[in-house]
Amino acid sequence: MRRGGVRALAPAGGMWVLDEPLENFDVGEEFALPAGAARMSDRALVLIDDEVGVLKFLEPGVAVSDYTRERKAFLGLDARTLPGGLYVQRPFADAIRDMVPEERDPLAACPITGPRTATWWLDQLLSQGYGGLIARHHRWRAESGVNATDRVVYEHEVLSRVLEVAATLDGVNLKNCLWAELVLRRIQLQEEAVSEDGANPSYEGASHWMGTGERKGGALIAPSLRAFVAGELSREAAVLKEKRKARESKLAARGGGGGGGGRGRGRGGRGRGDAEPPAAGQ
Repeated sequence: MRRGGVRALAPAGGMWVLDEPLENFDVGEEFALPAGAARMSDRALVLIDDEVGVLKFLEPGVAVSDYTRERKAFLGLDARTLPGGLYVQRPFADAIRDMVPEERDPLAACPITGPRTATWWLDQLLSQGYGGLIARHHRWRAESGVNATDRVVYEHEVLSRVLEVAATLDGVNLKNCLWAELVLRRIQLQEEAVSEDGANPSYEGASHWMGTGERKGGALIAPSLRAFVAGELSREAAVLKEKRKARESKLAARGGGGGGGGRGRGRGGRGRGDAEPPAAGQ
């Protein structure tokens, strides 16, 4: 009943594909419609490996991969997308409420060290009623004391716009995307740097960044990320301190041993001269 191979487009006569996932089969896989199947318009109920499956008829020329992707998004099968399908415009607050975080497999490859902060940050954003990332950007710029001509202002706005468009137009679940975590860490680094001195931001510890709640100047920093960065900086400082102490100990040992040995040899030489008997004939 199942047909092998993957088609890019539905053939001239159309095709039937699985419309909802089963234990051993995924949405979009092609099946032949058995005789006598219960049909209703462009869908049919069939028995597949002792499970009742739903097939969908695709008209000729339909891009199978596009249909499969949008169907999975509509069913909420992809943890990185929001329910309701792609390109469905939704209010920012509704998008945040629809973002259900999933635990990442601890064995899965991940280039990011430290805690994941997207869930905390976005939930804080929603609870504080900013109305969206762009609106929050303008409030942060006004309250933080940052120089309006500093390039961080423009970058902060661009990153905020990227996240808002991804959530409200592309239906992306920001809480489950590593790229969104990286963007949010960059925003948090910028706000931390500016919160200390708006005129002269400090980006110390930037390599570790990429809640105390709302900080001075409207900065929103996840407490877990702040603790992680502080720990990494302390660890690096401790390592540098131990290296410096080791170098100083080596220098002290080398300098003390060499000088003492020289003086010892000098005294020994004088001692041997004093004890040497007079030469014959003297």
